[in-house]
Amino acid sequence: MYAERMNFPKGWPSTKDNITLYPSNNYMNDSGKLLRKVQSQYLNSLSSMEKARAACIVVHDELELDLGKLRYRIGGSHKGHNGVRSCQAILGKEGFHRISVGIGRCESRSSNEVASFVLGKFKPNEMKVIETSVFEEFSSLLNHIRFGMITKKVSSNTQGNSKQC
Repeated sequence: MYAERMNFPKGWPSTKDNITLYPSNNYMNDSGKLLRKVQSQYLNSLSSMEKARAACIVVHDELELDLGKLRYRIGGSHKGHNGVRSCQAILGKEGFHRISVGIGRCESRSSNEVASFVLGKFKPNEMKVIETSVFEEFSSLLNHIRFGMITKKVSSNTQGNSKQC
């Protein structure tokens, strides 16, 4: 969705304005496999100066944030998120930037219901939140990271309700 709205070239990886997108064809739990490939094929080919400016940014869903709320940080706990855990296994706990996109939490704590909730599709009203406010804030946050204007944990002001179970 981001690549289309920002007119990135078709095909993967896709690069525009010094941002290269690498969508994963793996399950989120195996995201580290893509990072290993990116690290070996792209990051290791950069000069020392380019590496100093390069940033690996992982975007992932976050149960603990309300729908549509964003949080940025470098490192931190995976909080049981297997995709983040997989990324940390490759790049280390502090080895990448993270943008968490809030999906809210269903009321049930049953692992089966939570898994179904996380893997489920957004309802049309929920998708509208993602497509409007999240897109704009994500673009702004990404630019702040690109230009070195952000160096610490930041949460957005976007307010949304939890995704419905």
